[in-house]
Order: sequence, then C-alpha cells, then structure tokens
Amino acid sequence: MGEALFRICGLAVLCLAASLLLARMGGEFVGLVRLGGSVLLFGVLIFSLSEMLEELRGLFAASGAEKYADCMIRALGLAFLSAICSDLCRDTGESTLASGIEMAGKLAIVWLSLPLVEEIMETAAEILEIGT
Repeated sequence: MGEALFRICGLAVLCLAASLLLARMGGEFVGLVRLGGSVLLFGVLIFSLSEMLEELRGLFAASGAEKYADCMIRALGLAFLSAICSDLCRDTGESTLASGIEMAGKLAIVWLSLPLVEEIMETAAEILEIGT
C-alpha cells in the first residue's frame, strides 16, 4: 500500500500544479482539472485496494462468512463514493448538497446492513430460547 500512496500523492501534486497554472492563466478549466484529478485518484485508489479486498474476502471465506465480507466491502465503497461526491460539492461551494449526499450515503449503508441486523436478531432470539 505504501507504493500506491506514492502514486496517489504524486498524482495529487500534478493535479494541484495543473490547476494552479490554469488558475493563473484564466481559470476556465480549473474545475475540470480538479474533477479529472479526483476521478483519477479514486481509480488509482480502487485499483490499489483490490489486493487488500481479495485478501479480506479470503479471510472471511475461510471462516464461512462471505456475506459479511461482501456487506463490509459494499459499505466501504458506499462510504468512499459519498465522501468523494460530497467533497466535490463542497469544493464547488455547494455545502447543502454535500450534506444531502453524506446523509444519503449513511442511509444507504444502514439499508445495506439491515439483513445482517435481522440475522443477528434471529441468532440472539435462538440463543435466548436455548438458555431458557
């Protein structure tokens, strides 16, 4: 992951330099450079995390709990997506829209986790029945 961090930081510095140069020259395309840089950074991050996600899936598969890994990975993806979108909105001055995106991301994660909560509740009910 350290190697990927160097790539991400290098790409971020290049995008920063390009946006600063464009801002001094006229500034018409600064927003596009920032957006493009953010998309590229997100792509590099996802590509770099793929190895970690596969190892995580392997660990959960060894214990027989693949659905928990899938839920966790999806929730992580939703969190990243909503954070990036809300940051983009805040960068353009749309803080109200950014707050709405963050709330939608949180609700999506809760919605995603409802089947796991249901399973936990069923397991707890079974344990309580066995104990009595």
